[in-house]
Amino acid sequence: MSLIKKQLIIVGSNPSSASPDCSPFHPTTKSRQFIDKLFNGSSYELTYINLVDYKTDGNKPLSNKVIKLELVNIKQKFHGIRDSKIITLGKTASYGLDLAGIGHFALPHPSGLCRFWNDRVASEAKIQEMFAWIESCYS
Repeated sequence: MSLIKKQLIIVGSNPSSASPDCSPFHPTTKSRQFIDKLFNGSSYELTYINLVDYKTDGNKPLSNKVIKLELVNIKQKFHGIRDSKIITLGKTASYGLDLAGIGHFALPHPSGLCRFWNDRVASEAKIQEMFAWIESCYS
């Protein structure tokens, strides 16, 4: 009997300015390190995608206007993977997928600007909710 890994797609808005290139969730970024810690030892196979493949000035979030202008490209990028289990990291990525009509589970972004992850009770509850959602998708 072979074990089949459960596939998840982790979605961000755009590459971090801290990334040495424009790859999604470069291993040196805090977002990638957060995700790696969250799924450490799990049986999930992770794929990383950003809404856009370019960095923003000053690492600013994509504006709603830019997301709307990129909507056709976003839909093309996710064409054929609508049935995959998708987790967004941050409001911007979640908003882009909402506009594109793509279902997902939204996690708060682990940046210093987002204080959500400082609340141990709320963050543990959100993590449990996410894993329950993932498992419900596979049952």
